[in-house]
Amino acid sequence: MSSFSGGGGGVPGTGIKLRLPVNPLLMKNRPRPPPAAAPSKVAISSPSTYPPSYSSPGAGSLSNRGRRITEFIADRQLRIKSYIRRRPIPFKRVAEMDAACGTRSLLVQYCPDFDECLYNATTENAALVDMFLSEAGVRITNVEDLVKKYVDTLDVPDNVPTPAAEPTPAATPSASKQNIAATLRYSGDVDQGDDDYAPTVSERKRNAQAKRREAMEKVREEKKAAAAVAAAAAVNLSALVSTPPPGNKEALKALKSRRESLFAKIAETDEVCDCRSFLLVLAADREAAYFYGHPDLVGKFFSGQGVSARQFADSVNVRPVR
Repeated sequence: MSSFSGGGGGVPGTGIKLRLPVNPLLMKNRPRPPPAAAPSKVAISSPSTYPPSYSSPGAGSLSNRGRRITEFIADRQLRIKSYIRRRPIPFKRVAEMDAACGTRSLLVQYCPDFDECLYNATTENAALVDMFLSEAGVRITNVEDLVKKYVDTLDVPDNVPTPAAEPTPAATPSASKQNIAATLRYSGDVDQGDDDYAPTVSERKRNAQAKRREAMEKVREEKKAAAAVAAAAAVNLSALVSTPPPGNKEALKALKSRRESLFAKIAETDEVCDCRSFLLVLAADREAAYFYGHPDLVGKFFSGQGVSARQFADSVNVRPVR
C-alpha cells in the first residue's frame, strides 16, 4: 500500500486514505438541484381590464371625473385649462337666448390669468357693442333709450280695430210675464167704462208693476250697451306693447329659465376661474333690462365711468366672439 499525506476520509493517525466503492445506480438516481428560474415575462392585462385606472393631480381618478368643480382652483395651470374649456359656453347660451326669446344681449368676460377680454358681437346688438368700444362705455343712463329704440322696431299695428259690442240676447219671457201681457191685451180690448167688464184693483196693480219692470229693463239694456261701447273704445297701446298676448306665456317662461341658467353659469365660471364678467340683457317686448356681473363692472355700469373696452390695459387682448 501507498501512504498519502493529509487528512480526509482515511483512518485517523495512520495517513491511509480509504476508497469506498461507488454504486452507479445510486449516482444515477441521486436528486439533482432544480434548474435556475428563467426571467419572468411582463404580464399583459386582458382587454376587459385595459386601460388601468390612473390618477392625475387635480383631476382625481377616472371614477371621479364626473364630479363637477364649483370651487376656486388654486393651481394656475389647472385654472387656465378649466377656463379654456368653459370659455365658449356662456357665449353659446347668450346666442341661443337671443335667437329664441328675441332679446338683445352684451356679454363681457375678462380673464386676468389669460390676459384676455371677450365680448359677443352680432348685428342685433350692434348698438351695445358700439357703446362698449367707445370711451364712454355702457351706462345705466343709456339703457332706457336703447329699450325705447328696440320697442319702436317691434311690429305693433298703428290702428287697432275696435271690437264690436256683442248684441244682448233677447230674454225669453217667463210664464208670469206672458200672463201679464195677455192680461194687458185683454184689458185693452174691453171697454174700461163698462161695469161688467171693468178691471179689478188687483189687475190695475199688476199692469202698473209690469210697466215699471219694462221701463227698468230698458234702462239696464241702455247701460249695458253704453258700457260695452266704452270698453271696446278704450284700448291701451302701452299695455299691448308691454304685456304680451296670452299665447306668449311659454316664451316668458323660456326667457326666465334661460336667463337664470345663464346667470348661474357665469357666476360659476367667475368663481372657479377667477374671471370678471358682465352681462346686460334687453327685453323689448317687456320693456325691461336685466344685468349681472362682477361688483367692479356693475359699479362702473351704474356710475359715470361705464363699462368700456378702453379701461383694460394695453396688454389685454380685447376681441369679439362671433
